[in-house]
Amino acid sequence: PLSDTFEWGHYLFDKFPLLAVPFVPLFPIISLLQAPFVSFAIFIALFSFVTRNPSFSRFIRFNTLQAIYLDIVLIFPQLIGGINRG
Repeated sequence: PLSDTFEWGHYLFDKFPLLAVPFVPLFPIISLLQAPFVSFAIFIALFSFVTRNPSFSRFIRFNTLQAIYLDIVLIFPQLIGGINRG
C-alpha cells in the first residue's frame, strides 16, 4: 500500500521537500513495484503463503490481510482518476 499512496502524497512532497527525505531509500523499490504484474505477483504470494499459513503468527496474518485490503481499496481512486484523465 505504501507504493500506491505516493501517487496521492506527492503533493505534500512538492510543497514540503523535507518530508520526502525518509522515503528516498524506498524510491528504487517503489519504481520496481510499478512494473507490470509485479504488485499482482506480490499480492498472490502474500495471500497464498502468509495469510493462509497457520505457522505464522495470527497478528502477522491479520496485518498482511489489512495491507492487502488497503491495496485493493486504493485501486478504486486510481481507476476513477484514470477514467477522468482519459
